Amino acid sequence: MILHPSWVFAGPTSAAFHGFEHQWFIHRAGVYIADTANKSGKLHSTNLNRIYMATIPVCVIGGMRVTSIARTLVDCGMLLPFCQALAIFDSAFALTAVTADEVRAACAAMHGDCAAIELLLTYVDPRSENGGESMLRGATIEEGFVPPDLQRVFVNPRNGAERCRVDFSWTLPDGRIVVVEYDGMAKYVDPSMTGRRTIKAIVNQQNRREQVLMAAGVSIIIRFDYDDLFNREKIVSLLTDAQVPRRFRL
Repeated sequence: MILHPSWVFAGPTSAAFHGFEHQWFIHRAGVYIADTANKSGKLHSTNLNRIYMATIPVCVIGGMRVTSIARTLVDCGMLLPFCQALAIFDSAFALTAVTADEVRAACAAMHGDCAAIELLLTYVDPRSENGGESMLRGATIEEGFVPPDLQRVFVNPRNGAERCRVDFSWTLPDGRIVVVEYDGMAKYVDPSMTGRRTIKAIVNQQNRREQVLMAAGVSIIIRFDYDDLFNREKIVSLLTDAQVPRRFRL
């Protein structure tokens, strides 16, 4: 910004400044800026990517000039795979007052195909708590599974004070309940998340949590971690074995 005060950061770069949840590997392509010149793509062999905009909707965050929330979402939706973009959409709708109509208007102003954006708006859910959960949900949706319910609370029937809120759940036609939990590895090793507890204590708490869920009527508990986000075969296999309804792949 200091070297190029006229630049307006866009796309994934703008999403980072807005503070939206995302996987950091989306920045491997380099920095994105808005450009009113009729050209897009990389500048020569550098890691500078230009996104053409007839008019640049600018907002300022911490002194950084970035594109508006709606335009940032549209560009991320166009540039990134569904799962990665869904994490950004979920976070934006959770953290800001942006509306689906504003995003649609930003997309319509580009006079392009907005199918990818409409798909993201169909499945965006601000209840998602982090980018990993969003990517996992996106993978299940892409593979044709019925979208899960998010953040459902289960109460231990023997002790009403024991409550567990789960990441995803499905109630099957036969009444069985399938729960999916996304476990970020940081919960085992990051002191800010472990509360200085030992791994053994955390595992014991997790086991107790599973006991409460089973007592509350949950039939199957499936756990995924970050590495599983890139293992579609495992995701499909476990959900299929649990008989989660599957319609069609996106």
